[in-house]
Amino acid sequence: MFKTLKRDCMKYSKELSPEGKRVLIGTITAGTSVEVVIEKGFPTIMTIKGPEFSVRCRSSNWNRYFSTNPKPPSDKMIEKWTYDSICKSLNGKTVEPDGWDSDGTPSWLLALGMI
Repeated sequence: MFKTLKRDCMKYSKELSPEGKRVLIGTITAGTSVEVVIEKGFPTIMTIKGPEFSVRCRSSNWNRYFSTNPKPPSDKMIEKWTYDSICKSLNGKTVEPDGWDSDGTPSWLLALGMI
């Protein structure tokens, strides 16, 4: 699926600099249209594919990078979802707790690693 970033997404090196800090490799700037991939077998991680490089991050950070999505659920909401057997996806659509929506985003419970 393709989304537009609402804030910059930065990529850092895995290796540390001599000063003991991570080195910034590049930035995908806000307003850029990017491809977002969330694998069915590992819904807690998403890959944001920019024009020059990709960034992997937690799916629970979805709302941080994409403006059209709801805030992460509160503990009270998560508790309600577990009893109701229905919850929201990262895109805000109604799905089963272990389900995916039509856009290919997992439920919040899957993204948070609770299922």
